[in-house]
Parts: sequence; structure tokens; C-alpha cells
Amino acid sequence: MVPVATNHGGMKEIVHRRRDLRSARRPLEMRGASMQWPVLIAINLHVLSTVTWAGVTFSLARMSTAQIEQFILPEIGTAVVGALSGYWLWTLFHEGAFGRAELALATGAAAALLALLVQIVTGAPVLRRKAMAPDRLSNTIKTAALGQRAAAGLLIFTVLTMASARFL
Repeated sequence: MVPVATNHGGMKEIVHRRRDLRSARRPLEMRGASMQWPVLIAINLHVLSTVTWAGVTFSLARMSTAQIEQFILPEIGTAVVGALSGYWLWTLFHEGAFGRAELALATGAAAALLALLVQIVTGAPVLRRKAMAPDRLSNTIKTAALGQRAAAGLLIFTVLTMASARFL
């Protein structure tokens, strides 16, 4: 309950109003300064994790195949944090109609999720083979390297769609 002072006929009266869920549905500009912290946290999580994810992906796409096995789990971890924080940002900013900007963002998000899926599908066998049969690892690592290159292309598309969404 939040006390609110009102003025009826020259007399001040304190009315207690309940904060309800409708305040969470209002646009960000109307929510007040307390709403800035979740937005700042979500943006920072999203930017830091996705930049790390893209950087590791682009590096692994160009690296020798022997180094891929060391970076697969951290790469997938940052990708998951990026996807979850992106969903959080979507819930904070895009509650209204589905316009061209939302379509561009959704297309970029789908490409990012596809990149994550490619990395999991091509990277998980590397970790399994490393644990069970390290002598037969070379073909699996080559497949993972191709997966990294495909994921890098999808992430480039993701960055382009998300950067252009603001201007649509």
C-alpha cells in the first residue's frame, strides 16, 4: 500500500492505493526511476554475454581445430545467458503490437537460437568423444569447426537484424 495525498475541497486526505500488476504493464517511461535497474541489468547481461559468445564463435571459426574442445562449454554458457537475457529484454520492452521492429528482432533471435542449436549439436560430440575415445576425436573436431563457421554466419545475421530493428 502506498500513501497518496489528495486535495478534496481544500482538505488534504491521505488515500492508500495498492500497487497492482497493472503498473508493470505500463510503458517504461511511465514506471519511474525504480524500473531503470532491471533494464540496466538486463541490457548489460545481454550485451556482455552476446559479445563474448560472438567473439568466441568467430575465434573458433578461424582457430585450429585442436583448440575447439577447450571453449565449447564456456561458449554455450554465454550463449544461454545471452538468450535468457534477450528474452528478459523482450518482456521489458515489447509488450504491445508486433510491428516491423519486433519482426526483425524475432528473426534475429531465431537465428541466434539456431546458431546455439548448431553449436550444441556439433560441440557435444566433441566432449563425449574426448571423455570416451580420444583417439577418434579428429573427425568430430572437424565437424565442430564447420558448426562454428555456420554459427558465426548466423550470428552475423543476428547482429545485422538486431542493429537495424531500431530503424524500422
